[in-house]
Amino acid sequence: MYETVLGALARGGWTSERLVAVLTSVEVFLLGSALDLAVPPLMIDPSAGGAAVPLPAAALDGVPRKVARAEEAFAAGLDALVRGLMAQLAEARA
Repeated sequence: MYETVLGALARGGWTSERLVAVLTSVEVFLLGSALDLAVPPLMIDPSAGGAAVPLPAAALDGVPRKVARAEEAFAAGLDALVRGLMAQLAEARA
């Protein structure tokens, strides 16, 4: 599998020096996202801190159920990862 993925990355323009870093970045993101599905519904509980944590309390107000939150976080992270890698590749080619 790694041969196939690294080959695809190389054909896409990544240099041999960057192949492992790019592969590992994607792999770590995917593993972290999988782990996120196994954690408690809310890792941050603003109710314990009351008025001392107004930003987390406001941000978490109305957060959808855990799976929807995890899916939204995955989509946002994947978008950022792909855009960042595309920008790095374009910069390396320039």
